[in-house]
Amino acid sequence: MVEMGTWLEWKQRCALSRCGPATAETLRLFGWQQFCRYARAGRGEAVDGRIPNAAECWHLLESWMVVGRTRRGKCYKQWLFDRLVGCDEPLNAVRGGASLLMRDVVREFLRREGPALGQVSFDSPIDGQHGQLSPAELLPAAQVADADEPGLGAMAQTFAHRLFERLEFRERLVVLAKGLDVPLYHPVVEQRVGVRRSRVSLLWRGVFERLAAEIDRALPGEERASLLRLALSAAAELNRLVFEWGRAENNAAPLFALAEGRKKTC
Repeated sequence: MVEMGTWLEWKQRCALSRCGPATAETLRLFGWQQFCRYARAGRGEAVDGRIPNAAECWHLLESWMVVGRTRRGKCYKQWLFDRLVGCDEPLNAVRGGASLLMRDVVREFLRREGPALGQVSFDSPIDGQHGQLSPAELLPAAQVADADEPGLGAMAQTFAHRLFERLEFRERLVVLAKGLDVPLYHPVVEQRVGVRRSRVSLLWRGVFERLAAEIDRALPGEERASLLRLALSAAAELNRLVFEWGRAENNAAPLFALAEGRKKTC
């Protein structure tokens, strides 16, 4: 349980980034636990793969406390500690208040980014058939080099270059944002891409679904392991192409600036 001294240190220093390591770690863990609790209550285990890390969960809560307003115009952080006046159990009051605010944060997060009820799992095969590639297998891993397949790199480059040339401008921006570790729900991403936040993640997923589908169609009957190695290499190559494109694209500059700023605050 988070002690009262931890909450007071955070209040006095205004932001978690200014607190001591122990306080920062404790509050981040609290925020993450509360986020998971409400997210799973709202969407079940289907939301697990989309829950932000502990630092991001707390950042969302802290931002909501500062930006949000009660009906009387107070920011929620002020409201959180005003509740302690005359309270017999101040620790329970501040902890309970923070938990309620996190519930609002999660509700908004799920509205924007959470999987809709009935949504197909990210681990499902793209064409619905057993033994084919899924987007989940493609995206997280780094490029794979296999000495037994000397043509793998050339094939991966071919598939990646073909898709890159056909990508829309906004699709390139979404892939770039993800590659820079910028949250897809960030307002800067929404502004640059020009679509609602709920659509941004669908654009990103769609890019790699197309890549996997093209590889499946081009190599019918190929072993699953070989398809996966090729797809991973092609996905890594596509990310590289988008990154190089972004470095020369003025409209992508805000994403690089945002990524750099997030690194400095971590």
